[in-house]
Amino acid sequence: MLVVGRKPGEYVMIDDTIKIKVVRTEDGCLRLAIQAPREMRILRGEIYEKEKRKKVRLSRAECFRTDYGIWTDGNPGAGSQI
Repeated sequence: MLVVGRKPGEYVMIDDTIKIKVVRTEDGCLRLAIQAPREMRILRGEIYEKEKRKKVRLSRAECFRTDYGIWTDGNPGAGSQI
């Protein structure tokens, strides 16, 4: 992990396409402006973690799903009779 110090108005560039600029700091809060291609998904950390946990729960549920009395893991031919 790269750690850099920046002051308001300063920025860092990632891959010539992503610009992260420090807009201001106030009462221990840092305000950032992120300029990136539209197709790039940018999430706050807490939203990213919530979606990650949701994906894990959904993938686990898929492993235990039953179709016509057969436990499957989503792969054709996998499973056994119950």
